[in-house]
Amino acid sequence: MRLRVLATVLLASALLGTGTGCGSSGQAREAERAFEQKFRMVFAQYRQYEAEKALALANGEDGNWAYGFARGQESQMQAINAAKEQCERRRARYDVQAQCQTYAVGSEITGDSALVQEPPEE
Repeated sequence: MRLRVLATVLLASALLGTGTGCGSSGQAREAERAFEQKFRMVFAQYRQYEAEKALALANGEDGNWAYGFARGQESQMQAINAAKEQCERRRARYDVQAQCQTYAVGSEITGDSALVQEPPEE
């Protein structure tokens, strides 16, 4: 039962764009890898959109994260504001301590581009 609840929470957080941190360093690295994989999926979806768009990300040191994006806005500034607003709503809902920052505007990555690069094969 406990495992089923945990699986449901993890699935819901993946679909809603948030994640949760872990305690040990091995678990923390695993959570970081999971975040990177999920965020690459979010970014791949974002890249498909055209026109005025923006992506915002709050990536906490504790492993919690949230994002927001907007597309089809009348201006880049409206897209940025809408993306940050969506990110802030998710950040508040899932108690993410990090602040929402603009990650991409249009096709340009303004945040850490390493987050969306495929990891080297091991």
